[in-house]
Amino acid sequence: MLPARSAPPRTNKYIDLVFFRGFPRTFTEMAGFTVLVVDDFERLRDAICQLLEDTQDLCVIGMASDGLEAVKQARQLQPDLVLLDVGLPKVNGIEAAREIRKASPASKLLFLSQESSTAVIAEAFRIGAHGYVLKSEMLNELLDAVDAVLHNKEYVSRCLNYRQRSA
Repeated sequence: MLPARSAPPRTNKYIDLVFFRGFPRTFTEMAGFTVLVVDDFERLRDAICQLLEDTQDLCVIGMASDGLEAVKQARQLQPDLVLLDVGLPKVNGIEAAREIRKASPASKLLFLSQESSTAVIAEAFRIGAHGYVLKSEMLNELLDAVDAVLHNKEYVSRCLNYRQRSA
């Protein structure tokens, strides 16, 4: 019998490995889908993480507060979904998403933003986003949007006057 291994010190409750019977389990074994959450407002990031982690099939594996960190985390973690804001410091969300498409091409992109401009939404989809949710609609629509995007469907907040591109 192998000796039990102790858990690593907790540095980030969303990134720690979980030890089960002495052996580390990967995030994809713990949850059906992995998520990287990117927003510059810490309280909102924490609220999003809590909302997502209350869902059985999702595991938040990383968080970032700016566009540069988002690209770095996406490259390192290769999440199934990157949930990001448009208005980020250092590198805005649109530019970060362009780089994330290169660094983690299998990751799906879902924007969660207060920006409702048709031009911004169109640009988000043009660079490869799969969904766009207004922050004001987060509680009502975020989980539906995440589910749609992770199942290869596009999603746009219902209150936006934006016609989705054809599939």
